[in-house]
Formats: sequence, C-alpha cells, structure tokens
Amino acid sequence: TPQFDIPSFALTMNSLKNEKGNIIPSWAFEVYIQHYVTVSGSGNAPYWSDTFQMYNPTYSKNGYDGTYPDALIPQDAAITAGENKISAGKNGGIWVNLNVQGAAPGTYTGIATLTVNGTDMEIPVSVKIYDVTLPDQVHAKSSVGIWWDMVEKGEGYIDRNLADTYFE
Repeated sequence: TPQFDIPSFALTMNSLKNEKGNIIPSWAFEVYIQHYVTVSGSGNAPYWSDTFQMYNPTYSKNGYDGTYPDALIPQDAAITAGENKISAGKNGGIWVNLNVQGAAPGTYTGIATLTVNGTDMEIPVSVKIYDVTLPDQVHAKSSVGIWWDMVEKGEGYIDRNLADTYFE
C-alpha cells in the first residue's frame, strides 16, 4: 500500500543458483499482477431457502461492499493494458509462480529486480527445494466456499443430491 501514486511497476525474475552450482532459469518464473475489483450495492438481507432450511451464508446485514483482490493477470498483459499501477493508499500485489520440476535439491539464491516508476530495486530471493516428488494430481479434501445458490446459478437447478456431489 504505497503512500504515493505508482504509475508503473514491473518485477523481473533472474536465474537462481544453489550451493552446488545448479541453476533455476529465469524462464521457470511466471509473474502476475493482482487485479482488484470494487463491489457496491451487494445484498443487504439474508436469503432463506425453504429447500435447505437454512440462510444463504453469502449475504449479511451490510452486504459485502468494498475492494477485493480478484484476478491474477500475467504481468506482460497487465503492462500492455496499463494495469501495472497502484494509486496512493490502495493495495497492490505481485504473485510469482515457480516451476521447480527437475530442479536438484538445495537452497537457490539470486536477485529479482523491481522497477518502480523507472527506478530499479534489487530484491534478494531464496528458494529451498526439497528432495521430494509431488503427484501430478492432488485429491486432498478442502472447503472452497461453494454454496448451494452458486451451484444453482451455474447448473440451472439445485437439489440435495447435486449439492452433496459438489460438496463432496
């Protein structure tokens, strides 16, 4: 959250090297810019479902008006669209993905360059790679905030079996 307007910024990820000289190349990084959306006029009353005998938890007395982080935009696309800016007092974010497939275990270090309003700043970067292999697919159970009314909007109908399938 800057104290002054930032009309442009960009993050450049450089290659990283570990203690044995192994390298994670710069192309293994993906940089995204956090996009924010402003919500106004959101629901202001609970919605009761006779079908499920419960209130819809997505509504509250005051609604959900405010500014929220939404899409992660690839940095190149954000720069092209002029979306790589932050107004004074507003939040901004950068998200970095790193593909470490095939990287040897060890601690990799290097420098990233953050360019803000034409001024470069060096940021030390360190990544520790463990000697483990993750499966291509993950089947961990989790809760991702799917509510019955959202399922109904997507499917065009809702019943207990469909809701249970989504929740499972």
